[in-house]
Amino acid sequence: MKNYEKVQLVAYGTVTSAPVRVLPPGRPPAEEYDADMKTRGATLCKVANWIQANHSAAVSDPTVLKVLVVPEFYFRFGGPVAADSPPDTLNNSYPDAVGMISNLIGDVLVPQFSTDAWNDWIIIAGSAFWHVPAARTTNGNVAYFNTSIVINGGELPEDEPNTNDDPATVPTLGRSSTNQKALMSRIDWSVARGNDRSKWDAALNPMFTTQLTDDRYLRWHLFKTGGKGNRGGRSVVLGVEVCLEHVRASEDRGEVAGVLRVLAAQEPQMPPPDVHVVTSCGMDLVPTIGVATAPGGIAMICDGAQPDTGIQPVWWPHAEVRRTTGVTRDGVRLMARGRSLGSFELPDGLQVGAPGDPRTPRDAVSIWEPVDLP
Repeated sequence: MKNYEKVQLVAYGTVTSAPVRVLPPGRPPAEEYDADMKTRGATLCKVANWIQANHSAAVSDPTVLKVLVVPEFYFRFGGPVAADSPPDTLNNSYPDAVGMISNLIGDVLVPQFSTDAWNDWIIIAGSAFWHVPAARTTNGNVAYFNTSIVINGGELPEDEPNTNDDPATVPTLGRSSTNQKALMSRIDWSVARGNDRSKWDAALNPMFTTQLTDDRYLRWHLFKTGGKGNRGGRSVVLGVEVCLEHVRASEDRGEVAGVLRVLAAQEPQMPPPDVHVVTSCGMDLVPTIGVATAPGGIAMICDGAQPDTGIQPVWWPHAEVRRTTGVTRDGVRLMARGRSLGSFELPDGLQVGAPGDPRTPRDAVSIWEPVDLP
C-alpha cells in the first residue's frame, strides 16, 4: 500500500531569466536584501492561497500528492543596486544569504505551509541566488551559490525515522530542506558569453568544493516523504534537480549525465525516484541522460526562461509531466506526456514585480492532471 495513489504537478510560471524588481527605487540599505527575499516569499504564499481558493476542486483529493514547483532563480535580488557595490559582484545575488534563507523559511514559508490545509503538498520553492564576498574566501574570489528550497506541507508524519545520516538509506524530508546546485551555468555567474567567471562558482572554489561534491551532499538530491492522511503506506521517493544538474555541461561543452543518474550509478542500492522534479531556467526534460525514473515513474519540470513570444501560441507556463514507459539498454527513458488541465493567469496583485512594471508573458499557473504513482 502506498501513501498516495497519484501525483500532480502545479506549476507556477513566472519569468526568472532576468532580475525582476520588487522593491521601490532607491539606494538599498543592507536590510533591503532581506526585504526583497521576503517580498518574493510572501507573493509565493499568496499565489498558493489563490490556487486553493480558485481551483480547489482540481487539487483537493487527499489520495493525490500535489507538487507545487517554482522556477529556479525565483529568489534573486531585483535591485535597485547600491552605487558602491563591489565590482566583482553580480548585483542580482544576495550577499551572505544563509541567514536570510533561514529567515525566509522560518518566518514566511513554514508558517504558510505547515497547516493542515497543505496536507498532501510538497513545495519546490525554486532557488535563491547568493554569494560569499571575495574578502571572506580562501582564494580571494567571490563564491556564488544557488540554493534550492523544499517545504513539506501540512502535518508532519509522527513516525519520521531518525535514519537521515545512514548512507545506505534515502533520507526522509522533515519540515524543510535546502540543497546547493551542484555546478552552475553561465546564467549564474556570468553576464556574457566569452567572459569566463567559472572561478566564481562555489562548486569549483577550494573553500567549498569538498562539501559540494561529497556523497552526503549528492544523496540529499533524493528523499522520501510520508503521507499525512495515510501514515502507514509506502513513502513516495522524490528526486529534485536544479536546471544544469539535470544535464550538465562538461569543460569540453559535451553533455554529462544528471545528478540523479550519477547517484544511481554510485549508489545502486538506492531506489529510483518515484517522482523526478526539475526546477530550472532554460532546461527541458531530457530522457537520454537526465530523467532517472524507472518504468512507471513520473518526471516533471517548471522552467522560468523567457519564452519566445514571437512564436504562437506561447507555451506558458513552461511546464511538463512525463511518465517513463520503458528504459532502453543504454538508459534512454521512453516517455509519455501528461495532460494539462489548463493555464490560469494570475491577477494583478499576484504578479511578481513592483507596481507599474508589467512583463510579458504575465505570471500564470498551470494545473496538471493527476497521474498514477508507480
